[in-house]
Amino acid sequence: FSPRLWECVRPHMRVCVVGGGTSAVQCALKLHRLGATVRLLTRRPIRWQQFDTPNQWLDRRVHRRLRCEFYQLEAHEKVAWVRKMRGGASVPPRYRAELEECERSGCFHVTEGEMVAVDMAADGTLCARVRVESSSGEGHSHTRAVKRKKKGKRRGRRR
Repeated sequence: FSPRLWECVRPHMRVCVVGGGTSAVQCALKLHRLGATVRLLTRRPIRWQQFDTPNQWLDRRVHRRLRCEFYQLEAHEKVAWVRKMRGGASVPPRYRAELEECERSGCFHVTEGEMVAVDMAADGTLCARVRVESSSGEGHSHTRAVKRKKKGKRRGRRR
C-alpha cells in the first residue's frame, strides 16, 4: 500500500474496504489501528486457511498428476478448472484473533454482501449501494453516503 494512503487517515474517519482476501483484511486492520471506523465488505464469509489453493497442490506426488491433467485440457476448460481449484480468497488464521478483537471494539464491522453500485451526486457525496443477503435468503439493499472533499483550484504564483 502507498504510504500516502495512511497519511490521510484521521481518528473516527469512516472507511469501507471491499474484499475478503488477505490484502483487504490487512488494509482494514491497519486502518483500524490508525483510528478509523472500518467496515470490511466481503461477498462471502471469510475463509480462514493458510493458502488459497487446496493442500493437494503441496504434495509433490499429487501435484505432478494434477499438472499433467491440466495441460491436457482445452483453454476454456483450464479457466474453469483453475477457478474450481482456487475456490476464492482466503486469509491466514493468524489474523483472526486481531480481527475478532477489532469487531468487539465496536469500530470495526464485517459485512457479507455485494457492491451493487457506486454513484457520485452533484454535491460531491459518494454513495455505495450494497446488497446483503439475510440468513433467510432474502436480499435487501443498503445505501451508504460518504461526503467527499471537493478539490479546489490550486493557486500558484505567477512568474
